[in-house]
Amino acid sequence: MIKRIYKLKKKSHFINNFANFIFLLGILFSVLLIFYGIYKIYKFEEQNFPFIYIWCILSGVASIILFIAGIKQLKDKLKVKLSVFLFLVGILAYGYETYNEFFIKDNYNFYFGKDRFNSKNYYGGSYAENKNENNYTFFSSSGMDFIVINLGWEPSINEIKWANDLLKAHKNHRAIVVSHYILTSTLEKDFSPQGQKIYNNLKDNPNLFLMLSGHTQGQNNRTDIYKYKNGISENVSIIFSLLSDFTLRGGGDGWLQILKFSPKDNVIRVKTYSPLLKKWERDENSEFTLPYIMDESSLSFDGSAKDFTIIVLPDTQIYSKKFPSIFDTQINWIVENYQKLNIVYVAHVGDIVDDQSSTIQWINASKAMMILENVISEKFPDGIPYGVVPGNHDLLLKPKKISRRILNVLKLTIVRIKFYAFFIQNHDH
Repeated sequence: MIKRIYKLKKKSHFINNFANFIFLLGILFSVLLIFYGIYKIYKFEEQNFPFIYIWCILSGVASIILFIAGIKQLKDKLKVKLSVFLFLVGILAYGYETYNEFFIKDNYNFYFGKDRFNSKNYYGGSYAENKNENNYTFFSSSGMDFIVINLGWEPSINEIKWANDLLKAHKNHRAIVVSHYILTSTLEKDFSPQGQKIYNNLKDNPNLFLMLSGHTQGQNNRTDIYKYKNGISENVSIIFSLLSDFTLRGGGDGWLQILKFSPKDNVIRVKTYSPLLKKWERDENSEFTLPYIMDESSLSFDGSAKDFTIIVLPDTQIYSKKFPSIFDTQINWIVENYQKLNIVYVAHVGDIVDDQSSTIQWINASKAMMILENVISEKFPDGIPYGVVPGNHDLLLKPKKISRRILNVLKLTIVRIKFYAFFIQNHDH
């Protein structure tokens, strides 16, 4: 009997110690949450930082008070029940984090990998043998040949060198570079860090005339004129960079950027239209004209050239997540108007989905883009030519070092990112 009582007391003592330990971990986590909020506010460069960081500090303080009160005031049974609940929440959070960090599949290359495009006559190939983050496509219109080089998120110097080699190998093709984050939405029309790196390394290719991007909310454009010597002759390279991203407008409201090339007038007329709203956007960043000489003797040109159109498909992440019917509406409008507008190419600028791990989002996106592939004609035997480039939401952005990945798990990196994204979507905008 005495031994049984002793065992029960020992078991009870262990359970209470376990409960206190969980509560102490809660206090430690709360302290880290406070420091995280303070650090983010201190480091935030814009004038108005997101309220989420203040929320981190306030909730951290409140949690510390509650955990300390729980250790001192709660009855043992209630304390144990709460500690078990908190323990299970921690297991679920770290289990989810571990799954995302180590076991989730690469959905971008599963749904939009090389296997999808290899049989298309407009697909040129990719940088890596089994991956399609960096790829290139071709299209032709009005006697002009074009190459579109799609560069993935934060392309390495070797990937940019690969693009540079393509530009030189296809020097008689007019060239377009698409990458998710090239241009910012600032009034100064600055390049992003990766956009600056792309421009610096590719600007001396005279056939490169256009760069397309998304990622940053709004529309923007800039023109860069670069003079350089090629032997004894001096060349001038003019590159237009365009930004379009409407994600924070109800998910995007179906806006498309329309680039109408007019060879006889030597201009590109840029317009913005929403098939969903059935309206045009008319501000200076949404409707403008770019001078572009198309009758250069050094590049292919047909004197009887007709106008033709390229459609820029801005970030579709919210459509894939919440409103797949809007995605379908955009693509169906392109199909319905491809003959009238002489649409010859569709360029997706990235962030195809909102959550890389979500199979349903990838299925929604895949079905929408498949509509283009199903428009079979004599002109387009493989469907309307299009290209995709991954944004940061589309990729498994994992460090190569295993120690870094373990640290990401310990820091609950994915959980924090998802919570932050939810908080921003539901509070700050």
